[in-house]
Amino acid sequence: MARRLLHDDTLKAEDRLAGLLLLLYAQAPSAIHRLTTEDVEVGAQKVRLHLGDAPIHLPEPVAALARTVAANRKGHATIGALAPSPWLFPGGQPGRPISTTQLTQPQKVLGN
Repeated sequence: MARRLLHDDTLKAEDRLAGLLLLLYAQAPSAIHRLTTEDVEVGAQKVRLHLGDAPIHLPEPVAALARTVAANRKGHATIGALAPSPWLFPGGQPGRPISTTQLTQPQKVLGN
């Protein structure tokens, strides 16, 4: 499963990143859906993610997925919004993150 999430470009980047955070970093859906763009530090050489008190360094290709998701976030509520959503995984309601149900739906299909 991890290999598919790491390398299958036919899957959406946000589904791959969420799945990897569940699978490799043992993050609960309730923690993943609350991640904001401020939790992702994109530097010239590395990407760090704040999952707790201290940020963790993300190795490639997880770092590339985090960069992509942070740069291309979109949810139903972000279309026509006056300000960009702060959520890494924006939801369907303005100013709200994705629900844990929506976040885990693709993971169930993939078998996570």
